[in-house]
Amino acid sequence: MSKRTIRAGKGIRQRTALWAMIALLGCGEVTIAEGGDDAVSDATGGGNDATAADGATSSDGATGDTAGDASAADATGDATGDATADGAGDAGADSGGGITVTGQGELAFETPGTAASYTKVVLRMFQTSAPPIGKVYVLWLVQADDSRKFGAVLPYEDLPYKPDFTVSVAAAAAGADPLLTTVGGEVTLEDEVGAGKLTAPKGKVLYVGGLPKPAWVHIVHTLAAKPEGGKGYLQDADAIVANVDGHREAAKAAFIGGKPKDAVKEAEAAHNALVGKAAAVDLDGDGFKTHDAAMAGGLKAPETSLHHAAKHIGFAKNAAPELGKGSNLFVGGGLLDGAVTAFDGALNKALPELEGFAKGTNKDFKAADDAMGALRKSMNDAIAAGRKIATYTLTPAP
Repeated sequence: MSKRTIRAGKGIRQRTALWAMIALLGCGEVTIAEGGDDAVSDATGGGNDATAADGATSSDGATGDTAGDASAADATGDATGDATADGAGDAGADSGGGITVTGQGELAFETPGTAASYTKVVLRMFQTSAPPIGKVYVLWLVQADDSRKFGAVLPYEDLPYKPDFTVSVAAAAAGADPLLTTVGGEVTLEDEVGAGKLTAPKGKVLYVGGLPKPAWVHIVHTLAAKPEGGKGYLQDADAIVANVDGHREAAKAAFIGGKPKDAVKEAEAAHNALVGKAAAVDLDGDGFKTHDAAMAGGLKAPETSLHHAAKHIGFAKNAAPELGKGSNLFVGGGLLDGAVTAFDGALNKALPELEGFAKGTNKDFKAADDAMGALRKSMNDAIAAGRKIATYTLTPAP
């Protein structure tokens, strides 16, 4: 495939009506630099990986690339499948700006890795029409106070125009969690010149979508922050499992290295992290209840951060019944319920295995190791469910 670089000056890029005739043909890789000093937009292959100017960074294209978790990829893939199946390519009303609005999109809050941190904002658009000459699409993040925050100028300089594309949007500030303030998304049609410098939308709204605020509040409590402060419920649960993961690896290394006492101590710490500080026990009989101070809550049912996560997503569904059972919220909520049930089952198997190994009644670490691995898998499934929940479908504006 060839690659072209088109560098724009301050005037409007000259495009021709040939775009409309060749809009669905393939193209080599095109890189665009806005005004020489703005961010760079990349559209590669089929246009599924783009970086937009002024507020966007390059997307490596896949939510489902979460390390070591097939279920995470499945849940993300479901979101993409929903968008293309549920009406991509259906024509909407004429916007009044010389374009017929087609297709739809997704505004997704994703995890950069396997941890339950939904800080990566990605927009995927499907079967869109090319903007008119002199116009561009601009993404806006709809805030909880009803204001609009600039997201990105969407890619448009591909020859031919690619109707499907993905844009990764940079967070406003380092460490900021955009899910804490964003209830939805909009795509507007704006003048090409100066689009990257806009502070509020001026043009016609073409695509819109999001969550009712009462539902969004519960999702934030689950995935971003609790009402009393601190991380979300699912993030807290993942932190405990991550702690167990560390003790698991340390125990495995000690066991293989011929240090059984160290392996037992690590197994005791993993056990006590799962049951919580109040239920911690001295399994190896050394007079100490090995436990990490930060892991106070534990994950043994019924009242844990993991179960609160599922409960709040249930509250969110009750607050937005109009979204329907096929929505990302309802589908993701069902996936989360299933992951929590699987986690509880895995925990009921892991605790006796860890206890037996720490007490010496079972000297083979493999069973305890496998049981802790099942906990991690269930937690990864819960995190993937969160990604499904934190995906807003954007459809043609009425």
